[in-house]
Amino acid sequence: MVIPAGQIKSLRMLKKPSKKEEERIKERVRDRFDGRWLIVILFLATVIASLFFYLQTELPVWLEQVFGSEVIISRPPIS
Repeated sequence: MVIPAGQIKSLRMLKKPSKKEEERIKERVRDRFDGRWLIVILFLATVIASLFFYLQTELPVWLEQVFGSEVIISRPPIS
């Protein structure tokens, strides 16, 4: 009886891995996890720095528009 390659792979996955294989898998996951977290942290640091510099220039202008007082004096028509 011939078993297709896909089924052989799935049968191997059902078997409990040996201690060496478990350690190798954990190490691979740990390495991958550390690298991904580093990328996420660097991305967030870049976004926060960009937001800080953007708000540093735009916030005073926005606050002036919101809270600034513009006085308009109109005279009643003289008749």
